Amino acid sequence: DDVTSCNHYAYLEDLYDIISNESDINEQEFLDRLGQELIKTSCAGSYERAFRSLGDNLKEFLTTLDGVHEVLQHQQRAEDEDREAVFICTSADDYLQLDFTTERPAVAYLLVGSLKAIARILYATEAKVSMTQSAHDARYFRYKIRANKRKFTPSTVKSSKSSAPVANLQMGVPTFCKAFPWHFVIDRRLELVQLGSGFMRVFGCMLTTCGTAAATYFEFHRPRSLTLSFNEILKRVNTPFVLAIKKLPG
Repeated sequence: DDVTSCNHYAYLEDLYDIISNESDINEQEFLDRLGQELIKTSCAGSYERAFRSLGDNLKEFLTTLDGVHEVLQHQQRAEDEDREAVFICTSADDYLQLDFTTERPAVAYLLVGSLKAIARILYATEAKVSMTQSAHDARYFRYKIRANKRKFTPSTVKSSKSSAPVANLQMGVPTFCKAFPWHFVIDRRLELVQLGSGFMRVFGCMLTTCGTAAATYFEFHRPRSLTLSFNEILKRVNTPFVLAIKKLPG
């Protein structure tokens, strides 16, 4: 059949179904190689520069990836209000872990090869990638990414050392709050510990009666399906957040 006029034809899924029925072809190995070839073909010219801008190392790249995907999905499918988190990257001592959500298994297998090629082409690292599918929800896939010879090192670009003491800040806290009126700072319990002057005007007078929990004053609209905890927020550190101020009494 001619599918050239079908805007939403699932070519990859059709290919996956065909090779799955071929006894002499391993569909996972096939899609692994296809994923590597896809990145190899894409990483040229301005596309390669765009890929490299997502991070100085593989961990930064994967941490930023969900934010980029979130923006692209929102632009292309603004009506999709139930999209769950797609890429969440965390790290252990000797490997990176990527949690991926998709209803398309073929894409999950394709990603194995894509991750290998991204590590090799963009970050000069040969990586071993293993994938498991959740037994409880077929949409959830987990990847463990290990460097064959060395750890995934941070960027070699030198940066100035950060300083923890507030006293070392060149700008005082009152000045900072005036310069950035719509900022807030939370602690690990998600309690508000600092507010910009704009937020102070809106609900600063309510802190003593309503408490300082961030969830009392803000609704988290994006990322979708975010579990509101400090650690989960850290996992999405490079993802755009969209918040709204709740309708407060009075």
